[in-house]
Amino acid sequence: MVRISTRPTVDTRKKIVPHDSLPETGEPISFAKGWFDVLTADLCSLLDEAAAHGRRLAVLVYEDEPGHPSPLGAYDRARMAAALRSVDLVCTCPRADADAIASRAGAPTPRDLDAPGTRDVVRQVIDTLSD
Repeated sequence: MVRISTRPTVDTRKKIVPHDSLPETGEPISFAKGWFDVLTADLCSLLDEAAAHGRRLAVLVYEDEPGHPSPLGAYDRARMAAALRSVDLVCTCPRADADAIASRAGAPTPRDLDAPGTRDVVRQVIDTLSD
């Protein structure tokens, strides 16, 4: 027997917007930033916690950079973040621009959600795959 889910699906593409055209909603917004290449339970909990403060939550996913390998491109990582119910908007951006993007939106400095060691895990996986 095939079981069909009755949960509503999330169209992640509607949540992903260019960082230079964040919608003006007049509502307070909070930002989180990071690579989001390893989506852990702890990271999901931190995003849920951030969204629980009654503000809209935007996630700034760092664009691909030389020297920072990732098994997924920035857009795919953005789609993973956008699939989370607690996340309202997702933008990809250069890592160096993340704080300025939040500032232009009138938000405090975004919380950096890169878990220590996850970049090392990603590098090890990529090195293993390329051998």
